[in-house]
Amino acid sequence: MLATVLATPCTAPILGTALGFAFAQSAVVVLLIFLTVGLGLATPYVVLCWNPNWLKFLPKPGAWMEKFKIAMGFPMLATAVWLLNIAASTYGKNVLWLGIFLVVLAFAAWILVSFFNAAANVAASP
Repeated sequence: MLATVLATPCTAPILGTALGFAFAQSAVVVLLIFLTVGLGLATPYVVLCWNPNWLKFLPKPGAWMEKFKIAMGFPMLATAVWLLNIAASTYGKNVLWLGIFLVVLAFAAWILVSFFNAAANVAASP
């Protein structure tokens, strides 16, 4: 249940459309769509519980996860720019350019900090 709650923000853009479609259908279609969504979220856990040896194919946690987490923030920023694009229809086109500028600035800052941290780590190692 916790995995479903945590996955909701990530799946909302896709599931929102599916649920909007489902609520306009008959009760059988609504139940089938909810069943399909539930099976899709539960299947990886059931499969890995069924055969725990397959866990060795999953990536191991480590420092790469921190960089991946930060890198995945940029698609979220791009989503914010898209939402700014929608707001631009009300507030003018300058809102969109401001959003694009802020995303590029954040990306450049992340790369700059990552570069200097990597350079500092190389200089500090014997």
